[in-house]
Amino acid sequence: MPDDMMENVTKRQHWLRIFFTLLFMVALYVTGIVLLVVVIAQALFSLFSGADNPNLRRLGASLSEYVSQVLAYATYNSDHRPFPFSAFPAQDNDNREDL
Repeated sequence: MPDDMMENVTKRQHWLRIFFTLLFMVALYVTGIVLLVVVIAQALFSLFSGADNPNLRRLGASLSEYVSQVLAYATYNSDHRPFPFSAFPAQDNDNREDL
């Protein structure tokens, strides 16, 4: 094994990155389940009330941004660790595209 490869394999920062990536992949799985519940709840609100629920819409937007942050970190497109190592993404703006 070349010396530089051995040095890379033994660096703590690489192993920490892999460990955090695995943790974020578990968080991504849980987030997917929560998003499924939000989608179903939003569909039911829409069916029964004729309109979506703004609170669920904001939650869905925040969770979507969180998923984006996790994927950027896991694919090495970002060194920024997502929640819980930074603030949870907040979506206060109503940036919905009406159909």
